Amino acid sequence: MSSEVVTTAHLQVKSKEARDKLIAIFNEITEYSRENENPGVNRYVTLVPTDPANETSLYMLEQYKDQAASDAHLQTPPVQKLLKFFTDEEPLIAPPEVNNLNPSVDFRRPNITDPHPGMIFLFAHMGYQPGKLSTALPLLQDLISASAQAEPGFWGCTASVDKEKNLIRVVDMFESDKFYESEHVKSDAIAKFHEKNSPLSNGEGSLVKLTVVQGFLGRS
Repeated sequence: MSSEVVTTAHLQVKSKEARDKLIAIFNEITEYSRENENPGVNRYVTLVPTDPANETSLYMLEQYKDQAASDAHLQTPPVQKLLKFFTDEEPLIAPPEVNNLNPSVDFRRPNITDPHPGMIFLFAHMGYQPGKLSTALPLLQDLISASAQAEPGFWGCTASVDKEKNLIRVVDMFESDKFYESEHVKSDAIAKFHEKNSPLSNGEGSLVKLTVVQGFLGRS
């Protein structure tokens, strides 16, 4: 398991206007991190659902060199501005859902460091029966390896084990939604994974498709 820290967050905001204000602040954080936290902040991405009808959800993907870098990031001026905005403006309708985990798998194509038009992210989690996480993770590793070799439009996957909730949390990158639906979903590797993974599952899971608003996907 890596010492890096992957943070994913889902923020439910009161309005599109509130979301736009948050996006502007996250842009300030992005630029600060890009210039001042290298090494330290290795990925910082603001995302929204691909569904245009959903105007009040905002997602974040952050990846830090280690826990110390994550802790230091929280003390930076633009993050302190964000925290003050949360307190003063109360833009959220519910507490943010935040997960901080060490990645067990982190495949990313090295040339994909900036957002590309049309690319999508998937945030997903899969729940497992007690004692089955250690069996499920190698299956996911095999899927990622097979997809990386056979699918040029599969740009990355970061998977983290959430032992507290008996989940595996996954962040995928694809060149487009079309590639995901027509190539990846229909691949032999996916069929093989589902065949072996289904008996281990507890039936819990979720998936949301996201598009990038701003950020950096890696360091050159």
